[in-house]
Amino acid sequence: MSTDAGLMKNKKSLQTTPASRTLPALLEDIRKIALPGLLKQMRQSFDSSGISLLKRAEKAKNSNEQTVYFDAMKELRSKRDAVEASFGKGLLDNFNRFPQKNASVAAGKQSPHHASSELSLVHKDDLEEGIAIDTMVVKARSEWREELYHLSMRLDAIVLKVKVDEANNVMDPGLICDALVLSVEGLNIDIQSKLILYKQFDLAIMSNLGPLLRQCNDILLDAGVLPDLKYQVIKDDKPDRSRRKALTEAMVSNLSEEGNSGQVSEIAFSNLQSLLTQARSAGMLPPRQYGGSLSISPSELSDVLGGIENSKGFSGIESLNLDGLRAGDFETGQPSEIRVSLLAALEKRGDSEGRILDHDHDDVINLVEMLFDFVLDDHYLPPAIQALIARLQIPIIKVALKDKEFFNNKKHPARKLLNELAHASVGWSASTEHGRDEFLEKVYDTVFRVVHEFQGDLDLFEELYEGFHAYVQKDARRIKVAERRTHEYETGVARTKSVKAHVKSILDEHSRGQKIAEVVYEILYEGWSKVLYSIYLNEGEDSLQWEEAVQIVVDLIWSTQPLSDVRSQQQRAKMLPDLLNALHRGLTEVSFDPFEMNTLFARLGNVHISAFRAGAGFVASDTGNDIDGAGPDDSIEIFVKQSSASVKSSAGKDSVSNADDETLSILAGLESDETAEASSTVEEYVDPHHFSAEKVMDAVDTQTIPSGKSWEEMTAVERQQVKLVQLKVDMLKKVDELSAETWFEFQTEEGDIQRCKLIEKITNSDEWVFVNRRGRKVFNKTKQELADAMRVGSIKAIEKGLLLDRAFMHLFGRLKESGHDEKPLEV
Repeated sequence: MSTDAGLMKNKKSLQTTPASRTLPALLEDIRKIALPGLLKQMRQSFDSSGISLLKRAEKAKNSNEQTVYFDAMKELRSKRDAVEASFGKGLLDNFNRFPQKNASVAAGKQSPHHASSELSLVHKDDLEEGIAIDTMVVKARSEWREELYHLSMRLDAIVLKVKVDEANNVMDPGLICDALVLSVEGLNIDIQSKLILYKQFDLAIMSNLGPLLRQCNDILLDAGVLPDLKYQVIKDDKPDRSRRKALTEAMVSNLSEEGNSGQVSEIAFSNLQSLLTQARSAGMLPPRQYGGSLSISPSELSDVLGGIENSKGFSGIESLNLDGLRAGDFETGQPSEIRVSLLAALEKRGDSEGRILDHDHDDVINLVEMLFDFVLDDHYLPPAIQALIARLQIPIIKVALKDKEFFNNKKHPARKLLNELAHASVGWSASTEHGRDEFLEKVYDTVFRVVHEFQGDLDLFEELYEGFHAYVQKDARRIKVAERRTHEYETGVARTKSVKAHVKSILDEHSRGQKIAEVVYEILYEGWSKVLYSIYLNEGEDSLQWEEAVQIVVDLIWSTQPLSDVRSQQQRAKMLPDLLNALHRGLTEVSFDPFEMNTLFARLGNVHISAFRAGAGFVASDTGNDIDGAGPDDSIEIFVKQSSASVKSSAGKDSVSNADDETLSILAGLESDETAEASSTVEEYVDPHHFSAEKVMDAVDTQTIPSGKSWEEMTAVERQQVKLVQLKVDMLKKVDELSAETWFEFQTEEGDIQRCKLIEKITNSDEWVFVNRRGRKVFNKTKQELADAMRVGSIKAIEKGLLLDRAFMHLFGRLKESGHDEKPLEV
């Protein structure tokens, strides 16, 4: 019996006889290898997760964040056995269900790890979790595509009617991840801790799935199942480009975060070569174009690159000068210029055959070109610094040709120098530098030395890194001092503004609904407000002095009201001398202008006279003061003037200010928001809120979202309103997530491009403080103002992270995506 005939006989018996021995025996052999291996890797991922959570807790910014990570560690320890048991049961169920397909997949629904496909309908935490799971699945299926294809085809060969694919291949990453998702459902941990668990699961299991898949294939090979099977690339006729793009971005983001925490394996040159080969085989990269039969040696290649660097017309370091860089008068060639020039130079070498690059050299040149494409397209660096760093492309090619550890060693001298140059340059702006620009000179000199002195000795990069790093550290100490001064000053100003706003709210609260004479308004808002400021700053809001000062506000307003009953008139007459004395003492302590004070008190006397006359049943004798021969009106006027005179007689005792110099300097800088014109004779009663009323801030959107209408029922204008409001809300959320030390780029009114850094979010005044590279304040903006500016594009946040590390992550993501993309990747 031939092998094929025997296979078909076994296949028929397996389908018709559930208790047959061949398929269960093969599956049992696979299960005995797969389950222990996956569970061992699962335990490793738990160990790594605990270490990662501990590191996060140690680096936590506050106690709340630290508590979250410690709680997650406790939860993982307490439920670890249950999760591992659940995971093992899920894997076993996959074997027991074979060849039946996953019910949700078979029904056309999405399994748990596909939550991110409906991005707009999923909760943020669910979306992040779905993207993390999808990322693992996509990465693993791409990395172990050949092994998974072989296993699916061999399993399919021994099963009738049911096709074996991703939905029922017992070792498919999607089914393994489904078991993981179900096993961790009972964990009471936050989304960030869960994502850490998933990342460790990815590193421990998915990244090491290949050897297990090969062992499973070997079992079927030994049984004679499709021994001559060849791998075929199956292209998706209807690729979901937007979904792949979202997953790739998420993957790159995850890799970047893992890289920052030291948890990710470096991207080896051989991995990048494999991705380049896959992209070429899928038609997403142009084929190798170097003709000829003689392979050029590394030393010859280095000479050719040096010749290109020194050739006329090449945009090298010689084409740049400091004045041109500061003025923006420079050109930066495309990274592909070097490859094109190299191809032309190789065609001219030797006899008629020309020279070729071996595959390793060709791949190095392509990868470095792609890295510099990212550097020149990235928003991270100012254009002048980009132009300088672009001149390092040929030296970096020489470095990578000599030492391929450049691609997978973050501490490689060349990578350290490039990252340091970029990181130190992020805040530089030509328009903010006056006179000699020492920093730009330092960057220029460093690049110049690399271009002219590098002859293969990597110690040059280490030497230049050490020198530049020392310079940056020294400069950073000066900048920190300036930033601290700016921070302290702006915090003080913000506190003063906050106190001023609070005092105004107190005055508004007590004057609301009252008839306030203009002179009373001026005394309260221009004079007594400073007394309240002083007490708040020196004694606090809980002090007895504060309560007494607020009570004077109440008494002053009450004393100027037209009170009609006799008892109120008598009470006003008794309190008036003490009230005037208290006002005089308080204003004197804050160094209020004595001449203006006399004018105000004279006008206040007229108001009190009017208030007494507007009342009923009051005569001077009611106060215990008999005034012979005076009528009621005369006695009122005489009484009020006597009360004022008693204040003047005691002025000498209270003329010395008791406020300290710092408080007086703060008070001197405070200006009233409102002004009132004094009346020399008759006082008008005014509404104090008339003076303090302001127009609604432009930043506040007064448009309302139409309620009770569906999207179809809205007009085009109403839909635009809804979209605008949603954009503003979304941008406010993004702004909220920004942290201090974030750099921004903005355009001045003169058209200059400048950069500034957020150093402080002052909560009590809702003002965010921005400084330049030297630590000096550029401007303050509220959260709403920043959100509006970012929404219209007048201010842009600059992405964080080391430049070259982000470039590698971007490159890795592009190559991963190119293997599934319809559009060729230009290199």
